[in-house]
Order: sequence, then C-alpha cells, then structure tokens
Amino acid sequence: MPGETYRFFNRCYSVSSDSGEFLAAFRAAYRHFSDTGEATSPETILIDPGAGGRRPGIRWNTRFYPAGEPFSPREAAAAAASLIVSRAPAHHVFHGGVVSRGDSGIIICGHASCGKTTLILELLRRGCSFLSDELAPMRRDSGLLEPFPRALHVSPASLELFPGLAPATAHGEGHGDILLDIEDLPWKQRGSACRPSAVVFLHPPGGMQEPERYVEVAAGYAPAAFPAALLGLEGVEGVRKLCGHDLSLFRIRVERGAKLVPAVEKLCREHGVPLVYALRGRSAPPDWNAAPRLRALPASEGLLELARMQLAASRSAVLEKDFAGRTGELLAEMSRLAGGIRFYELSPGKLREMGEAVEQLAAAS
Repeated sequence: MPGETYRFFNRCYSVSSDSGEFLAAFRAAYRHFSDTGEATSPETILIDPGAGGRRPGIRWNTRFYPAGEPFSPREAAAAAASLIVSRAPAHHVFHGGVVSRGDSGIIICGHASCGKTTLILELLRRGCSFLSDELAPMRRDSGLLEPFPRALHVSPASLELFPGLAPATAHGEGHGDILLDIEDLPWKQRGSACRPSAVVFLHPPGGMQEPERYVEVAAGYAPAAFPAALLGLEGVEGVRKLCGHDLSLFRIRVERGAKLVPAVEKLCREHGVPLVYALRGRSAPPDWNAAPRLRALPASEGLLELARMQLAASRSAVLEKDFAGRTGELLAEMSRLAGGIRFYELSPGKLREMGEAVEQLAAAS
C-alpha cells in the first residue's frame, strides 16, 4: 500500500496503514513533518490496526512490534513516534515543551497533566515562539534546541482557561485531550533552532524535596498483560492506567523508599515495550488558583533532573551507539551541553503569574 513520507531528525520515513482512520491520526499530529520531496530508500512504518483477526501493532521495516488491545489511532501514532525517537542518536530528546524569545530557548519539563501545554499556550499568548509541546530535541554536537512542531495536546479543562480560543480544527476521539495544530491558534509564531537559556521543571507544591510515592510510566504502546506485570514488581502498591492520552500512560503507587525505575525499565525490555519515560515523583493536578512559586536550582541538581527527563528511547539509542551503556559518560556530555543553562523549579498556580515569571527568565537571558 502507498505510504505518506515524513522527515524526522533528518531521516525519511514512509508511513502507511490499511486504516484511513489510523493514517489520518498520524497526519493530524505530524503534518508539519510531511516531506513532499523525492525520498531515496525511506524507512517503512506500517501501522496495523489488527483487522481481520491480525494482532495490532507497528511494523518497522521487517520487525513487528505488537500492541495490546484496544489499539486506538492516537496510540498508534504515538507508538510510531516513540520508535522514530529511538532512531535519533544525534539528539538528546527530553520530555518537555520548548518556547523561545528571540534566540533564547526555554524548556518546560514535567509529568503528564502537570500543566506544561497550558503554560506553553500562555507563553505563546504573551508573544513567545513555539518550538514544541511534548518533545525537546537538543543536538549533541551544538547543544541547539530544534523545533519539533507536533500538534499540541490540550485538555478540555486547559482550553477553558483561554476564553475565545476556538480552534479551526480539533482532532479528538470523544474523550481526553484535544489535538490542536499551531496553525489553528491565534498565536502562530513558530521559532527556529536556538540555544537553551533556562529549564523550568513543573512540580506540585513541595516540589522535588517531598517523598516520591509514584512512578509515572509512559510507553508508545503496551500489551494487555503489561499492567499486571507492573503490579507484580516488588514495592508496587497499585497501578492505574490514565485515559485520554495518546501514550500508554500508567501511574504506579509505590512503597515509601522503593527504587522502582530500574525494575520498570528492565520489565519493558523483557516485554518489548517501547518505553518513553519512567519518572519518579508526587502526583497532583495543577491548582490554577494557587500562588505559583519559582525556585532557582543548583546546576548539579538541575542537570540530574534534566537527565531524568530524557526520553528512554533517545537515551537508549545514544547509549547503545556511542557509550555502550556507560551512563557516567552520557551525563558528562549532557553537562558540557548544559553549560550556561539556568535551572528552576516552578509549582503551578495562577496562569498569568506563571507566564510572567517564565517570561522574565527569557528576558533576563
């Protein structure tokens, strides 16, 4: 079947599916990556929804990555994208959005549903330029942040904070986040590659100093038996799948003091699950009526937190290609690239005050 050609990280991919709905979901999220030129020997990605008794999943060239059921179109698009990120050894890719002011970039990092996209919309409203909503790719050779203009995933609750914002096209599946293209917004300014000046970590009140009772696990997709396998890990008190997201997202409640992330990473390797990230932390939805608090972090603390935010697919590709699993050398490279970057922790609160605080960071660069 004919495929549509896209370019990610300077590589071409031919994406196809025998389901028009699945192909439309990928196109809606990644249309700005469409490549109309002649692609020589693109890598092939076949999204198989599992019709006719077939097992759903992603076929990458000759290898098949099975998925659990149900396998929604948006989950399929995220699964294909997570595999693409794993083929990007020239970049460090972090779980965060990026905006810029002039030639200065700001990375906004945090767990799912912590307010990243909402804050990015506020910063766009204030005149910042858009580079990305969910992935922050940093070149390993220059340290520059590159645009990754995937459509924004906005929750209905976040959309209510912007009265009058009525996108021309909103792609949803009847639940969960709404998919908005940057061209649908009144603030269409898109930024180019820039040097990062600051990283802001969004954390609930109490921040990184509070006891960590949850691990949030995001995967491109997960087989049906995966939640039970998570529940069987030592130190796990409960597992809950979070609905309404494009990724397969799980929130795991852990015993106090349990060190679960290495066990989750090992489990994903055993089950063939493409892990996007596994992050420790407390869980709390943003309180948009609270007073936001901004705290500067020591560079060493900020660098370790940024390393936690590196997407597992990106980290594994870099480690496998250049470091043969030597994480210390990887951290040394990140430290070199992060020279001059300032790190901050921000507890969410009143949106206008948050936007003003982050905007001042950009102005001070």
